[in-house]
Amino acid sequence: MLKNYFKIAIAVLKRRKFFTFISLFGISFTLTILMVLTAFIDKVVGDNYPDRKRDRSLYINGIEESGQNSMNSGALSFYFLNHYAGSLKTPAKLAISSGFSGTNTYVNNKKIAINFKYTNADFWDVLDYEFLEGKPFNKQQIDNGEHVTVISEDIKNEYFGDIPSVVGKYIEADNVQYRIIGVVKNVPITMYMIYSDIYLPYTVSKTDYNDRSYKGNYTGILLATSKDDIPSRNMNR
Repeated sequence: MLKNYFKIAIAVLKRRKFFTFISLFGISFTLTILMVLTAFIDKVVGDNYPDRKRDRSLYINGIEESGQNSMNSGALSFYFLNHYAGSLKTPAKLAISSGFSGTNTYVNNKKIAINFKYTNADFWDVLDYEFLEGKPFNKQQIDNGEHVTVISEDIKNEYFGDIPSVVGKYIEADNVQYRIIGVVKNVPITMYMIYSDIYLPYTVSKTDYNDRSYKGNYTGILLATSKDDIPSRNMNR
């Protein structure tokens, strides 16, 4: 019966294609505006968690490559951020993180959708995540390629249920088992540069983080010592 309803709906929509297009475009555009407005309000009136050092942060969202007859833009590679942005003199720290990717995991025959992202150690110093238990992974654990993770409060509850602590337990993501070393307060998905369900060391990524291409799947946040350094012309090599 649902199949018949679907066929009837498609047939009705095809009768006046122009008006159908206008209606669908109007709905999509309205939803887009509402999402952008919601994100804007969240940025303006929210407590900025965990992005509380925003007044002395600069955000590197992407790179633009221009040719004679073409232009390309997108996120950056880990190498570009680490090698070039990381060599700037003024910033105190550089947080590097990948865009979040989705995967499915299973617990007690229940499928759970998980978003994961990769970060460097300074990510936890630049941003003020509230740890409900445990702590972030450090540079040594990253350099060792340890399969450790920090997870969100929502994923803790969904994956493990109502238990006091999950530090030391394991969670599966992208067909790999990771040992949990920390749990953080949730971050809204509208803060796409810092949102994730679980956070992983960049050295366990299945892609080559040493690839010397300029473009990739990473963004960065430069943290100045003070907000007076933001307009400084000394932020060079």
